[in-house]
Amino acid sequence: MNDEEWTQGLAETIEANWRSDFIRLVTTGEASTAFLKHVDSCQKCSDAITEAYNRGVEKLQALGKMIAEGKHQG
Repeated sequence: MNDEEWTQGLAETIEANWRSDFIRLVTTGEASTAFLKHVDSCQKCSDAITEAYNRGVEKLQALGKMIAEGKHQG
C-alpha cells in the first residue's frame, strides 16, 4: 500500500466532511482554523493525526538509519 492509499484509508476513520482537511494537514502541514478547532473536540481526528505523524517519524527514522549504514559501509 502506498502512502496515498494509506492516508486515504486513515481519513476514512473520521467524519466524511473533514476528510479533505485531514488529508491536506497530513500531506502539507496546513489546516484551516475550522478543522483545527474541530480536532480539539474530536478524539477520532486527533488519533488519526497522531497515527499519521507517527508513521512519518518512523519513515524518517528508517531513512536516517539507511543513510547512516551507507556511510559506515563506504
